[in-house]
Amino acid sequence: METLGIDAAGMIMWDAANTRLAEAAHQLAQAEPVIEPPVDALTAGNESEIATLLIQAASDLQQYSLNILA
Repeated sequence: METLGIDAAGMIMWDAANTRLAEAAHQLAQAEPVIEPPVDALTAGNESEIATLLIQAASDLQQYSLNILA
């Protein structure tokens, strides 16, 4: 039963992390950046790339946390 608790807690953490990361990526893309050339402005396409990288980082952190709990 303890394993189920860890799995459920892990899924709750995973869902919360995904939500926060998606919101952060969206806010980053919506922010009015002060950018000087040659840096490109953040676009909707970049938002998707940022979200993908952040979700992968969250996945790695989740796996690390579960390994610690195991």
